Amino acid sequence: MPKWKFNIFRRAIIARMEAEQASREEILATYPRLTEDEKNELRQAIDERQV
Repeated sequence: MPKWKFNIFRRAIIARMEAEQASREEILATYPRLTEDEKNELRQAIDERQV
């Protein structure tokens, strides 16, 4: 995944985790166009307890 795309998704997921009180996995499930490799890359960067 390009660095710019990674940064956008990382920030968006963290913001949604805070705003919606949703888990990382719940939010990742709402992005069906991300590949499993891209989702795994984001899982590694975002701690489930980060919020």
